[in-house]
Amino acid sequence: MHIPLIRWRVFFRFDGIMLYTRISFLHIRYHYIPFLLFAVLVGLIPGLVVYNIGVTLSSSILITILVAAVGWFLTVTSARRLSRRQHTINVLQEHSFNQVSHQLVAKVIDRFPPGRCITKEDAETLVLASLNKTHSWHDTYNSLMYLLNYYEFIAVGIKNRDLDVLVMNNYCHGMVCKICEKAREYILCKQQKDPCLYENLVNLYRSWKPSDTFPAK
Repeated sequence: MHIPLIRWRVFFRFDGIMLYTRISFLHIRYHYIPFLLFAVLVGLIPGLVVYNIGVTLSSSILITILVAAVGWFLTVTSARRLSRRQHTINVLQEHSFNQVSHQLVAKVIDRFPPGRCITKEDAETLVLASLNKTHSWHDTYNSLMYLLNYYEFIAVGIKNRDLDVLVMNNYCHGMVCKICEKAREYILCKQQKDPCLYENLVNLYRSWKPSDTFPAK
């Protein structure tokens, strides 16, 4: 039986993130043995010391177990933190070097340049474009869906502690706030049919920008 350092909660692949989750999970799983051996070694030292100064054998064994447990907990906690941070950096690097994602972002900016947010009329047009591949806004719709789904995935990873919240906050804070503010009306339009849609993204936005009253405008 083992306790994975990265909890296996994300079951779908998006933009290469699933690959990194699987690699990190398997990589850490086989590194529990050194942690355990180190904890046992650390626990034996004080146990032998107290035994040599006259403490009973049962007490020295108990002390050894307690120290070993504390040492194991500290090493695993530290490894979990470092692994989550490295995994988060890998995810961000994969997304940063993905040329397709940059092209999709550019399509959204072309349709909705900085300073212009999606209106109710734009949201209705995007819904129509999703049903018609020949619609002039169909590419914009696909690009916007990519961005919203990607940051929803990021929000799920942060919620489940698969991604480091501090690293993500430093890197994605501005982008998450901008996409939620720009696509507010579209998100509200879609949530009328499915209130759970983009729920994690909205909750992340609220936690990072509590001064906003999203979804109410």
